[in-house]
Amino acid sequence: MKIANICFSFFVLLSLISCGGSDVELSWKEIPPVNDESFKVNFYVENSGSMNGYMNAGSEFENAVHFYANELDKYADTTRLFFINSKIIPFTGDINAFTLNMTPSNFSSLGGNTSSSSIDEMMKAILEKNDNNTVSVFVSDCILAVPFGEAQKFFSIARDNVNKVFWKTLKKHDDLGVEIFCLKSDFNGNYYQWGKSPVKIHQHRPYYMWVIGPQKILGQINKHIDIADIPGGDIKVASYSSAKNIPFTIVNTFGTAGHSAGHITVTPDGAKAHVLIRADLSSTLLDNNYLSNKNNYTKKSPLVQIENVKKISYGTYTHEISLAIMDNAHGSECIKTGYTDIPEWVENISSDDGGDLNKTSGIKYIVSGVADAYKNLTDQSGIKFEIK
Repeated sequence: MKIANICFSFFVLLSLISCGGSDVELSWKEIPPVNDESFKVNFYVENSGSMNGYMNAGSEFENAVHFYANELDKYADTTRLFFINSKIIPFTGDINAFTLNMTPSNFSSLGGNTSSSSIDEMMKAILEKNDNNTVSVFVSDCILAVPFGEAQKFFSIARDNVNKVFWKTLKKHDDLGVEIFCLKSDFNGNYYQWGKSPVKIHQHRPYYMWVIGPQKILGQINKHIDIADIPGGDIKVASYSSAKNIPFTIVNTFGTAGHSAGHITVTPDGAKAHVLIRADLSSTLLDNNYLSNKNNYTKKSPLVQIENVKKISYGTYTHEISLAIMDNAHGSECIKTGYTDIPEWVENISSDDGGDLNKTSGIKYIVSGVADAYKNLTDQSGIKFEIK
């Protein structure tokens, strides 16, 4: 009799282990993949005096401008070219002529105030011309020239002004994305510091290419144009996006979708149910090294585990997120890629006094102004679904 009771108890235990919990139901608002959208490009090159040293025939700077403008023009409906300092100066020729006109003598004759320019004022002028299908490219050395000994005061003002420009724009266009490329080029000319005589130098110096526009269009551009191909090598990137309306779907571990869009039922394996989220994360503007690290994602419930993230090429979906959902998990869930602050490279390349010719005076304050504008967004969207 005791043997029979032991066997029966063992059978019940095996049954509980093998059956697991009840089925898990997931539902979500289906956001289907999107095809490429049409867009136009406004391409701006700053023509202030501090830029003259980059304007040498065959320099990486000129090659990079020509390459990226040319690549964008392949996919854009229209490409409009401008120089910019205290005012926007339209250029009527083609990309080849635009590049050939980037010389110190031409720069000084184009107009505007070439002796001094304000980053936040130039950004404001550029963003005022943006709309829902415009991508703006702004190329500049991004030097903040300030009175000697008062860097912290003036840098903080510049940061606040840049923050205000982007914050006001984000209130109107919350899908705005920003990518900041740091490149290097041969510089042969005068290097200017506030209150000091210009110094003639010949060496490689950093400069910056800003790409600003609807984040989904920036994402599709990045699918077509590899920034690693831009002349100059070792490109650093800082990117900011609200990651709104990410296209995604949820399938089981065999890749099978549910019987209806936006709904799937999964049978647990023991104490966990496993699903795969397939998503187009291109609009996050983050590189694959970041996106493939599961530790860079946030979630709401401790009963949901992100087990793995990998890059895929399945239609327009770019990444697959493996989830484990524990017993008793219920309610709303949201997977986000997390907020990216100021990359380490920005800190490393920024100078407070302009004395290091391998660095850029005040660049971390400019980037910080942009980062803070995105940090203050109240609705940083993600991948949202319900667990029942």
